[in-house]
Amino acid sequence: HFLRTLASLAAGDDVETIRADAVKLLRRLSACVDATSPCYRPLVSALFRALKGPAATQQKVVTILKDHAVVDVNRPVLAKFPGLLDALGTVSLNFEEGKANAIRAILYISYLNDGLTFRASEMVLNALTEATNLTRKKDTVVRFEAIQAIKQLATREANRQLMVQNSALLVGLKWTIEKTTKMVTFADTLIELFTSNPSNPVDIMETILDVLDGENTTKVRDEDLSGQARFALKRITGREKAPRT
Repeated sequence: HFLRTLASLAAGDDVETIRADAVKLLRRLSACVDATSPCYRPLVSALFRALKGPAATQQKVVTILKDHAVVDVNRPVLAKFPGLLDALGTVSLNFEEGKANAIRAILYISYLNDGLTFRASEMVLNALTEATNLTRKKDTVVRFEAIQAIKQLATREANRQLMVQNSALLVGLKWTIEKTTKMVTFADTLIELFTSNPSNPVDIMETILDVLDGENTTKVRDEDLSGQARFALKRITGREKAPRT
């Protein structure tokens, strides 16, 4: 009942400061638990309810969910929670300020145990497709992460069947392959490291946040971004052998 009350305050209270304080308390509570705790699912439920709040609340809650998706033991619970992935997709499509963290959360959750991934909904694929087709230079990292998520999701046959029918997604990947000049960070290496259950996640988190905030970035060759799109496209069309799920 306490978590439900916090979620209601965060999502719907008329006073902005009360909404902000409720989200702040949810964030502090969320820092103390993971999926091994019996109260984890109620916490996720509260965060999901809070996602129905105004844009400022959604932005903060998506950040909390992204931080939880970093921890590999949490990902199966997040992937299976009814409506949560679609909610992240909706935030990505509708709120510019929440797009990066929503896509990043989807990416992290796509890396389940033993190389498995979740079955993507139309909403999730629409969000990833939209992010893949972004054109502004400042959105390059978001594009890169969306392509990484597509590549991972394409390891599942049911997802490949949906993707191969999504012309906008395929065009976005082909456009990425053909584009001649791009700017990207070394986020790929950091993401792969982060999703492999690191021994010191705090240090790695700080490094990733530094990179994604614009520090420690570097120009790389076109192949670094287009190569991921090419890999994803081959996997979707069956020209790359993916594990059965």
